[in-house]
Amino acid sequence: MYSSRHLLTTALLLGASLPARSATAPFGSLPAPLQTALARRSAVTYPPYELSTVMPTFTATVRIDPARKPGERVSVVAPPPPDRASQFAEHRAEFDKAAAVLLWCDERVADLLPDTAQVSGETPDTITYQFQPNAASTASAQDRKMLSFVRAYVTLARQDAAILTVRVRSPQPFSPMLLVHVDSYELSMQCALTTGHRSQLRSLKQRMQGSAFGRHFDDSFEQRFRPLANEQR
Repeated sequence: MYSSRHLLTTALLLGASLPARSATAPFGSLPAPLQTALARRSAVTYPPYELSTVMPTFTATVRIDPARKPGERVSVVAPPPPDRASQFAEHRAEFDKAAAVLLWCDERVADLLPDTAQVSGETPDTITYQFQPNAASTASAQDRKMLSFVRAYVTLARQDAAILTVRVRSPQPFSPMLLVHVDSYELSMQCALTTGHRSQLRSLKQRMQGSAFGRHFDDSFEQRFRPLANEQR
């Protein structure tokens, strides 16, 4: 079955489980507001935060401290049920590996962005760019194929180029593997401004609907982030 584990893998791919793109890496001909937003990553801070994961099979909360040594960055605040302990252990290992970038919306966007993006919408206060998500060199063949079916949208505040939201969605149904048909896929990230105009992730929601091996599925999950340091402006 095309399970929610595949769904989670895809979400982690979006700037979480992969090595962070260097803050000094060139971004080709990206529009100036996007370059401004991504340049703020050079102001490195590592505040601790809580991350709650809500899935159909379990809910759990961890405390993440990126300043600690690898393997010691994640402590459990509210564990999942015992029968989900092994599944949760996989998530915990991913969180530890990506502790420094999970919280930051600009890090998520940097790992998705190719060298170009187009304006897809504007309001008096915001501007939205769309692009085909980039697959990192470490991405698996399945993850690369999954990304080829979706489009990404990043909305910035017009005044200071702060990242407000990130959306990734499938414009049409697709088949990522034999006997699997995805009717719709959508991921959304809501960000909050901090000092220095960097944007911290506050919630990530993802949903995929379709059929696999003749059976319907409707998989979803949510991640909620709560900074433990006084970072908000």
